[in-house]
Amino acid sequence: MIIRTKTADNWFIIILYGKFVVKNLIRIRQAFDEAEKHRHLKTAIDLSNVTHIDSSAITLLANFQKRLLEKGSGSMIFGAASDITEIFSIVGLDKVIPINTDQKYYEKIIQNKF
Repeated sequence: MIIRTKTADNWFIIILYGKFVVKNLIRIRQAFDEAEKHRHLKTAIDLSNVTHIDSSAITLLANFQKRLLEKGSGSMIFGAASDITEIFSIVGLDKVIPINTDQKYYEKIIQNKF
């Protein structure tokens, strides 16, 4: 798994590549911890390059969103493949974290064009 982070405008962006599964959670959690330090920023989680996701990753995403909301911030998921988005819907994660499928909106965030 490759994890990249960057800031753009009022967003902290976490870009994940590969399998978002239990064996990678410690590294992903470090990126989430870094995002929490930037509590004045919203967090974008880019899953467009994620090939697999398991239940531990879904739990991590839900808990991360809960912590951000408690601190007056929040996150949004971008770029998830349709099968991953469907899983999010089945387990109700889309009720906890906004799942944005508008690629142009995300590209504006990445390119600082807000």
